[in-house]
Amino acid sequence: MKYSLALSLFLLSATAVAECPRSLPDAAPALPDGASASAETMLSAQTATQAYVVAIESYLECWEPLLSSVSHNGLVVRATNAADAYNRELQRFRQRSDLALRD
Repeated sequence: MKYSLALSLFLLSATAVAECPRSLPDAAPALPDGASASAETMLSAQTATQAYVVAIESYLECWEPLLSSVSHNGLVVRATNAADAYNRELQRFRQRSDLALRD
């Protein structure tokens, strides 16, 4: 009985680990200049940034118990910096759009 329970737990954990991402994205996506980018380009950058952040979140969700606090915090900073950078460019894009509507 104990053997079958241990085997079941082992197989369940092995399956969960097999579904975990094996690596992190290399770098945050390149972002367009919000002051001159088209709406389509900004949407593409949004999609790429979201995918980058989700990839880091998925990695953290799976591997967090094995990561040091320094590694964990570094990954959180990478995701936050990517999102913040996109949001700065989006703000520049919106400011430009607002100015064009006023003219």
